[in-house]
Amino acid sequence: MVKLDIEALSNKNEKISLDKVVDFSFQSDRFSPADTVNLTVLDNIKNKKITKISIGLNNIMIFDGIVDVQKSTMNKDGIFSIFICRSRPCLMLDNEIKPTVYNNLSAVDMLKENALSFGVSAYKIPYNCTLNRIIAKKGISRWEFINLFCKKAFGKTPFIARDYTLSLEPTSNVNHYFSNNNGISFFEASVLEDRYTMISKLYVKTGENDFGAEYNGIINNNIAKDLGIKRERYYNPTTEWLDDIKLSAKNVMREHQINYREIEIKVLGINDFKVGDLARIDSDIGTYQNLYISQVKIMCNDNGYYTRLRLWDRGVVVE
Repeated sequence: MVKLDIEALSNKNEKISLDKVVDFSFQSDRFSPADTVNLTVLDNIKNKKITKISIGLNNIMIFDGIVDVQKSTMNKDGIFSIFICRSRPCLMLDNEIKPTVYNNLSAVDMLKENALSFGVSAYKIPYNCTLNRIIAKKGISRWEFINLFCKKAFGKTPFIARDYTLSLEPTSNVNHYFSNNNGISFFEASVLEDRYTMISKLYVKTGENDFGAEYNGIINNNIAKDLGIKRERYYNPTTEWLDDIKLSAKNVMREHQINYREIEIKVLGINDFKVGDLARIDSDIGTYQNLYISQVKIMCNDNGYYTRLRLWDRGVVVE
């Protein structure tokens, strides 16, 4: 039986193995830099303050993070310790960047300052480039600024891999085939197609005239057209995007449809699937290819552990 190796670290640097797991969930998402873990154990940690928790699977580290919430409860069944944790890159969410205008900022300098110092172990970018001007608005986090920089500089959304490497590639080279005949078996599957927010045409503000705003930029969505969707919107770029209006508009259109097709499957046991892995599925409710894993969630209940995956259409999100 596959077993998770869970180790806690106290504020006094005491290492404690947590073996009596009552409840557990691990979640990793494509667009969140931090994985989350909710954990309930019966191990008696007394009054120790647990600040960090690491989790291994088959000698591979799948989680290394900080404890945001610790709670102890005593009842007739024993003493329960509850932990709510996030992986180290959560520091990019917790820390704001200084609001100012950055001139001649290179990608390497930006990542060293805002990523490597806040939980990211390494980064992979296609090349180093410099933005002549980028605005950091008051109140945005380090992660939001990294996101903005990468979209403006590379036209791509950053992604934090399992080993806490920042990358601009939304998918990996690993491919999983899910099938109850000759592939990875699953006990539940569903397919959701949500077209409610998909935009068919976006009119982009390009300036002003005597009568008001001018919307001379037009972006059409062929995916929406093929689905018979008519939903037109008008878009005013925010201040930080005024020097790259077209790219900003494309980002808006993509974000409105990125999860329009979502396939959810549940697999028994603990499985080391990773966000970004490619996937295809053959089931009684349809055969789907060119997918990728957008969310991994490992949970346990009275029947043991199981893994829930959300698969998105790769054709929609390739940047």
